[in-house]
Amino acid sequence: EKRWYKGDLHVHSNYSDGRQSLKTIFEIIKQKNFDFLFLTDHSIVPTQFYKSEICVIPSTEITFDNLGHINVFGLKDFIDYTAFFREGTFDKKAEIINKILKYEKEQGTLVSINHPFHPETPFMHNIDMENVDLLEIMNSPYYYEDTDYNGEAVKFLDYLWQNGLKIFGTGGSDSHKPLKD
Repeated sequence: EKRWYKGDLHVHSNYSDGRQSLKTIFEIIKQKNFDFLFLTDHSIVPTQFYKSEICVIPSTEITFDNLGHINVFGLKDFIDYTAFFREGTFDKKAEIINKILKYEKEQGTLVSINHPFHPETPFMHNIDMENVDLLEIMNSPYYYEDTDYNGEAVKFLDYLWQNGLKIFGTGGSDSHKPLKD
């Protein structure tokens, strides 16, 4: 018998800008019968989690600015961002982001471009998409009537496939606010 596993790929706690504690997050995902969680606080990786039987995969959302956010799933070590800035300048963020993504890919992590067309945090960095595994095409509980930004992400994913880049679509709650049933 096949078993499908459920989880959330994009959750923020009050370690960064989320509005809920780890205890609350774990209580809710337990109620939802989730099997795993990628806790993606902004530019940090918590070293200790609330005690739970739910599998937590070390992850982070790389967030240098509001011109593009990137999730890195399955971290095996901490990302020392300063090592990537030593040779470059902050004005050349795209180069630095490319180096980080290449390094993380070599480490065996999965890299996701998050909410690429979201009105508040669109992805604007000109990076090498060869270092990207996933594109977040379904994201967050926010709704904007004037823009179907999830639909734009699906169109972009299709464009990537049409041009030979096999990047897979994913979704995550991008939860910052308290989760509801």
